[in-house]
Amino acid sequence: MNRTPLLVRRLAGALMLGRVLAQDLPPMPAHHLYDPDFLLSKDATEKLSSALTKFETTQGVTVYLALFTKTPRLIEETAQDLNQAWNQSGFGVVITFAPLAREVRVLPSPQLSLREQPDALTAIFLQGAKRGLDRGDDSIAAEEGTGAIMKELHALRAQRAAAAPETKAWRPGRAGL
Repeated sequence: MNRTPLLVRRLAGALMLGRVLAQDLPPMPAHHLYDPDFLLSKDATEKLSSALTKFETTQGVTVYLALFTKTPRLIEETAQDLNQAWNQSGFGVVITFAPLAREVRVLPSPQLSLREQPDALTAIFLQGAKRGLDRGDDSIAAEEGTGAIMKELHALRAQRAAAAPETKAWRPGRAGL
């Protein structure tokens, strides 16, 4: 007879199941877009993937969008796991979006320090996606929410570039010659 209390056994089982689920993460999407439930049309997928690829090329910041009908776990956990799996080697943002549940989390990579309040990027995405969410159009919500994030990232990059001090090449003066 097992003397371990039932509650302890169930908690241990839940922890082990959580680890198995966390290890079952999808591979990094080749075109910055992960849509296992096919929430976007083929045209919307191609358009958004192209925009994300172009943004990475021009801005040097990678944006990954993962769309789910319902996330496999809590949205916070799913977003954290995807961010750790996809976003460790560079500068980027992972957007985990479940439009039917109106849940979203936007997490930056550790190297990309964007805001002191982590929920600020999530709020920007939701504001951008509002029109599509109100209409029940997942494609518009994903496209406009992601567009709002890319616009914010571009503005932050421009702001940082403007704040960086200009360095001028040193040239000797003529007085000493």
